Amino acid sequence: MMSSRNITVAVRCNIDEGNIDSLPAFANDLAATVHNRDKVLLYLSPLFDVRSGNNAMPFWEKVIAARSQIAASGIHAYNIIGFSGNFRVNHCMADSVAVVICPDGVLSPCEHLQQAAAFGDIWHGVTDDSARREFCRTDRIREMCRKCTFLPECTGFASCPIHDADCAKLRKMMIIDSLKRKIDKKETDFNGEFPLC
Repeated sequence: MMSSRNITVAVRCNIDEGNIDSLPAFANDLAATVHNRDKVLLYLSPLFDVRSGNNAMPFWEKVIAARSQIAASGIHAYNIIGFSGNFRVNHCMADSVAVVICPDGVLSPCEHLQQAAAFGDIWHGVTDDSARREFCRTDRIREMCRKCTFLPECTGFASCPIHDADCAKLRKMMIIDSLKRKIDKKETDFNGEFPLC
């Protein structure tokens, strides 16, 4: 397995009300089969219907709660909205160095619009970099995003298929959760005593 060779592996978990409660058990099963748990991440990705539905915010609260339950297994979980090293309220595969390898070998910047944004394949490599650049253009911002306070840190792609219900509330909730986790990590790193600046 790749994790035993010191390669970080992110396992994408598409989640909805039908499977979110089983995530901690899945993490326990996964933890029992991998050698290097520090190199395995669960990438929690709510499905479109959940993200755009009326119960999106309560569902995201379940995602936050599940993350701490998953951590008890020794597996790290993260979700698509939040931040780690740098301050961002949204981490989109399309505006990073990540590449989606589709089941048929096609390369795409987006896991949701695989064929529409295809720019090559695993056999020939990048064959149409202009298609990737066109998809990731930030000068075409969606109307619904133009006045949002989170826009500079969020994905502004006009071609993005995601339409979150209560988008700004969601990002605020995720920022607060991410900041709490960062503070908790710092307290652990320094045994509860922050060094003087």
